[in-house]
Order: sequence, then structure tokens, then C-alpha cells
Amino acid sequence: MITSKDELKPFLDIELSDTDNDTLIHSVLKAADNKVKNYLRYNPEAVVTTSEEKRVYKSRFVPLDHGPITTIVSITDSNGVAYETDEYRIAEKGIVEFLGALSATTVNVTYSGGYDENEMPEDLKLAVWVIAESLYNRRGSFGAKKENFSSFSTEYQDGIPPDAQDILNDYRRVLL
Repeated sequence: MITSKDELKPFLDIELSDTDNDTLIHSVLKAADNKVKNYLRYNPEAVVTTSEEKRVYKSRFVPLDHGPITTIVSITDSNGVAYETDEYRIAEKGIVEFLGALSATTVNVTYSGGYDENEMPEDLKLAVWVIAESLYNRRGSFGAKKENFSSFSTEYQDGIPPDAQDILNDYRRVLL
């Protein structure tokens, strides 16, 4: 997971020693983690070295499946041409940008990518915490859009809270 139960509990103002709701907290955290990965369109914690064959689609931008890209080992195209490091750059969000025209229809990219648990950005963890807090606070109220308690009224928001979504937009994979 992007973050841990022990990192989430202080955000929820729950003492680490308080284990009464640990099962619920773990379930909420897992749901929030899945929401983030689905929204991002990739798993940022999957640190891998892999090769991918990608269609170029008349674009100089090639999105890869395991961002962020940490190292590119090699790039070759369907014509057998190997690209040198001055012919491409690692762009944002797991995308390779070719600096010149591509004559092939596919490229094969061998690279390493993803965050390991010690490198996970704090703002990405915060987005998971915000979503988890929203889910945790809604327990017992799922399906309700609004609740009234005496003179107090609260409206529930479906989906990802705006504060979390603002953070996630910086990491979201752009589909080309």
C-alpha cells in the first residue's frame, strides 16, 4: 500500500496504541489505496525493471506502465534502431518523450520505475489519508447524501475529496 495504518492513525487523531478499530481502519485504508491507484491509472509502489512494447500512434510521447521512470536501460524500435540518450528524455508521469521524429510504429522500452516504500512522496500519502478519513467518517452513513442532527447538517460528497484530487492530479497518468 502507498501508506500504512500506523501512518494513517495519527491523521485520524487515533493513538497508535488504540487497536479497537484496527480492522475497520485497515479496510478503509485499503479502499482509499485502491481509489488512488484507479484514479492514477497505475500503481506507484510497483518498483520494477521491465520491458514494454508500445505503439507510437504518430506521437512523440510514449506512456509507460510503471511511473515514475527512474532509469531507461534501452529503447529500440520495430525497425531495429536503438535510440541514444540524447534522442529522448524522461518526461513527467511515466512518459518518454522522443525529441525527434519516429519512423517506426512501435518501440520497445526497457526501464526501471515506481517508488519504493522509503521514497513515496508525502503528498501522495496525504491524498490517501484524506480519502481514508472521508470513508472512515462516513461509516454508518453510506448511501446518504445529507444528514441532519438537531441544528447541525452535513452533506456527504461522493468520490474523491477535492483536496485529495488536487494532489492526485499531479501524479495522474495522462492517456494519450
